[in-house]
Amino acid sequence: MIRKFGLVVLGLALCIFMGSAARAAGSSYIGTYVYSYEYNSDENHYIVLEDVNGKIVGRYYGTSDDFDDAREGYYAGYYVTDMRNLQIKGNVITFEVKLTENDMFSKPVDLKYKSGKQVPKSENPVWENKQLVTYAASSGNNPRKYKGNIANGEIILETGYEPRVFKKNTGNATNGKSLTPMEAYKAVLKNEMAFYSANNNKNYKLSEFDYWNDTDAHPLEVYRFTVVDMDNDGTPEVVLELTTGFDGAFEVLHYEGGTVYGFNFPYRGMLDLSKDGMYLGSNGAYDSCVLKAGAIKDTYKEETVAYSESGQDANGDLTVVAYYIGSSKVTEDEYDALTKSVFDNPAVWHDYNDSSIESAFK
Repeated sequence: MIRKFGLVVLGLALCIFMGSAARAAGSSYIGTYVYSYEYNSDENHYIVLEDVNGKIVGRYYGTSDDFDDAREGYYAGYYVTDMRNLQIKGNVITFEVKLTENDMFSKPVDLKYKSGKQVPKSENPVWENKQLVTYAASSGNNPRKYKGNIANGEIILETGYEPRVFKKNTGNATNGKSLTPMEAYKAVLKNEMAFYSANNNKNYKLSEFDYWNDTDAHPLEVYRFTVVDMDNDGTPEVVLELTTGFDGAFEVLHYEGGTVYGFNFPYRGMLDLSKDGMYLGSNGAYDSCVLKAGAIKDTYKEETVAYSESGQDANGDLTVVAYYIGSSKVTEDEYDALTKSVFDNPAVWHDYNDSSIESAFK
């Protein structure tokens, strides 16, 4: 009886050891893998492998191109979905990706979202060409099956064309994203990466940006740019001044979770931008304000620092101008002193050209 007990204990210990060894081998696969698309980092793909109760499960973040024969004249869609039937045997990895139309979004999906159901549609609308997902299913390409090799911190998937090489992310980039904010801004300014217009709900390369969201309107072109921490969170934004030569506007670029967002401002909505992120707005000769950004995420919240307000008498004539800093009424001199502090601390602007971009984003 004692020997039998000893054999049982030995067998149990061996099972525990073998289970631990298998899990240890599998644990080396756990992590975030990035495929860097050389032409547009917005279209990078990501594989996230996790250990759930001793089993490796995965999510795939990709683009519509894997379900589209040829993309012409429109921007890609983006998705996150479970890697179905995921198996890793030896160094061979296989899985499937199956999508519905509501799984495809207009801009890259942040890695904090683990399924399409978690993605807020108000922040990331469903892709305008979502019907292509259904077409892919009818043509036998949805679900799509993937096969490749996993070893030495890489996953190499067979695509039918060139192999798609994912490298394990070992750095400290937020959410596994491969670009820093300044690298992303530089890529946008050099037309190597699209940004997402929060006003138009579209992705644009800067050279194709339609500020007015109206193909018949005269396009605005980038005249100059500046780098300013608009919301004072330690990460700067890039502000573009746009012009046609007769009209103008501003665009604020903000990096958040791997995406560069763009926010439109009319010309009179962001005058005399200062180094500390304050600027002037105007509704007329006597109605003006000093403004600054609140917290910027995928929306831009504007805060009023000070403002002036005109009034009229019964005859419609201007009678008085009142001045406020915050909610407190102040004198004209006090208001002028604040606006002067904005004037006297101007942001440093750079002409929009390759030399200035390289210099500003060393």
